Amino acid sequence: MPTGDLAFRTQKYLDWEAALARAEAKVGLIPQEAADEIGRVCKVENIDFEAYAKETLTIGYPVLGLAHQIAPPGALLRSTCSGI
Repeated sequence: MPTGDLAFRTQKYLDWEAALARAEAKVGLIPQEAADEIGRVCKVENIDFEAYAKETLTIGYPVLGLAHQIAPPGALLRSTCSGI
C-alpha cells in the first residue's frame, strides 16, 4: 500500500465519500444501512492501488475509481432491492 501523500490524499477522498453518504442518508436519498456500509469500507487499506491508477488514467480523474471500489456498480442497488 502506498504511503505519504498518495495515501493521505486518497484517504481524504474516501472521507469525503463517507461524509457525502452520511448526508445523503440524513435527508433520505440513500438508506442509512448503505451510508453505514460506505463509511465502513472507506479506508485506504481497502483500496487496490493498481486498479485505482488504471481507472484514474482511463477516466481522467480519481474519484470515480474509488467509488467503484467502495461500491461496485450495482452493489447498493442489489442490496436495497434484495427484498423485492
